[in-house]
Amino acid sequence: MRHEHRWNVRVRRTGAALVALSAMLIAPIAPTAPSAASERPVPPERSSVALGGVDPRARQDLTSSPKVAAGLKVAALSSPIGVGQREVVGVTWSADTLSGEVGDLLVRTRDDGRWSAWEELHVDESHAPDGSTLEGRRARRGSAPLVVSGADDVQVRVATASGRAPRGLRVELIDPGRAAADANAAAPTATATATETETATAVRPTIRTRAEWGADESIRKGAPAYGTVDVGFVHHTAGSNSYAAEDVPGIIRGIYAYHVTSLGWNDIGYSFLVDKWGRLWEGRAGGVDRPVIGAHTRGYNAHSFALATLGDHQTAPVPEAVDTAYTTLFAWKLGLSHVDPTKTTTLTDADGSPTKVFRNISGHRDFADATKATECPGQALYERIEPLRPRVRSAQGAMFYRPLIDRPGWRRGDPGGVTVRASASAALTWSLEVRSAGESRIVATRTGSATSGSGLVARWDGLIDGLPARDGSFDLTLTATSGEDPTRSVPPWRTTVVVTDPVGDLLDRTRRHPPRGPR
Repeated sequence: MRHEHRWNVRVRRTGAALVALSAMLIAPIAPTAPSAASERPVPPERSSVALGGVDPRARQDLTSSPKVAAGLKVAALSSPIGVGQREVVGVTWSADTLSGEVGDLLVRTRDDGRWSAWEELHVDESHAPDGSTLEGRRARRGSAPLVVSGADDVQVRVATASGRAPRGLRVELIDPGRAAADANAAAPTATATATETETATAVRPTIRTRAEWGADESIRKGAPAYGTVDVGFVHHTAGSNSYAAEDVPGIIRGIYAYHVTSLGWNDIGYSFLVDKWGRLWEGRAGGVDRPVIGAHTRGYNAHSFALATLGDHQTAPVPEAVDTAYTTLFAWKLGLSHVDPTKTTTLTDADGSPTKVFRNISGHRDFADATKATECPGQALYERIEPLRPRVRSAQGAMFYRPLIDRPGWRRGDPGGVTVRASASAALTWSLEVRSAGESRIVATRTGSATSGSGLVARWDGLIDGLPARDGSFDLTLTATSGEDPTRSVPPWRTTVVVTDPVGDLLDRTRRHPPRGPR
C-alpha cells in the first residue's frame, strides 16, 4: 500500500444516535471533556474497539466494499462504530507485527444515514520515533489520524497478506475536548512576521504556544530529549484544507492525543505546525529554541526538526502566508545552529543504515529508501522547497556557518592554541571570548573581521595575560555582528577545549598501564 499520513476534516456536526459497537469497548482513559470552553486544558477522551475477523453483522458490507488488492485477504471488517462526540479516529496494532503486514486499510463514515465512499486510511511507517529510542521501542504501529467531526458512525476494513488480523488490532476514537483556545483562534491575523524586539539577524517569528492550542500536559510522557539541528524537514498532515480558524487548536489537540494515547509516543511528533493563515504553532515540548528530538522523520529525528502544514498540498497550491511562515521559521531555527539552508548534510539513519545526503531544507519524502516511502509533503509543497532555500538564506542576513575547531585541546607545555573556522554569508565583525569552564569572567578575548570570500578564522593562542593557560577546561564563545549593521547580531556559538597536565597524564597512564618487569 502507499504510505502517507492524512488528516481529513468533516466540519458539519450532527446529533444522530449512536450505533452499537462491533466489538468490546475499552474504557476511556480520561474524563469526558466539558462542552463549554474552559480556561484550563481539557483532557482528551479515548475509547478503543477491538477488531478481529469479519463482524457477522457486517458480512453483507463485504460486497459493497472495494475489491481487495491482489495478494491480500480481508482480515477484519467492523460493523458501524458510533462516533458520538468523538472527532478523531485511527487504527493501531501491536508493534511486534512484521513490517508491511497491513497491506490495505480502508474507512468510511455515515452522516444522516448516508455512507461516504470507502477511502484509504494511510499508514506511514516513516512518521514515527527513531526505532533505537525507548519511545520508538514501546510505540504501537498504526494509521494516521482521521478527523470525523459531524459523522454518526465509522466502519473500518483491514486486509493483510495472510488474512489474519495483526495482534492487538483496534479502532481508536478520540474527543480532543473543547477549550478556551478554540474561541481565541477564531480570528486569524498575519503572524508569520518576525519578533522585532530581538537583535539576531534572523529574528524569532511569532509562535503560538502549547497553552494557546490547549495542550493537556498531563498526558505527555517523559522528559524532552535533545539532539542537534542539521536539517529542517517540510511535512504536511494531508487531508482537508477546508477547516475554520477556530478548528485549528482542536485539530492539533487531536493529533497530539492520538500520537500520545493511541500510538504510545511521548508527545506530538512534529516540532512545529502551521495553518493555512500562516500561524505558527509550537509542537513537541522542550523549548522552541532548543534542538528537541521529535517523532516526524524516523531514523533522522535526532538531527532535525520538522514544520508540518495543516492540510493537503498534493495538488492544492500553497498559500503565500504558509510560504512566509516557512521562510521566517526556517531562517530563525536553522540560524540558531548556524546551518546554511542552501547547502547539504550527510546523515546516517539511527538504525545504522543508510547514509544519505540531505538538502539542509528537505521534504519528508527525501528520506525514502527501499523500505520506506511517502508522498509527504505533497507535490505542490515539495516543489516550493528549492526556491525556499535561497529565500531562507536571505532572511537570515549576516551569518557564520558550521564553525569547527582544529583540535579539542592540548597538553600544557606543548605549543598551545585553537583555531575556529567558519564560512560567512556576508561581512562580519567577530569576537572570540574565553572563560574558565563554569565561570563568568572572561580571561581572554580576540577580535577580527570576516568576509563571504575569506570566511571567518578566529584564533586563541592559548595565552592568558601573556602566559600559557594552566590545565583545565575553557569555554569559547564566538559572536559576530553584521559588518553593515552592527546592531544585528549572529546567534552565539559555544564550545569547550581542554588543557591537560602532562605530569598528571603520565601518572594516569602509568596507573592504567604499569611497566612490566624483566621476564
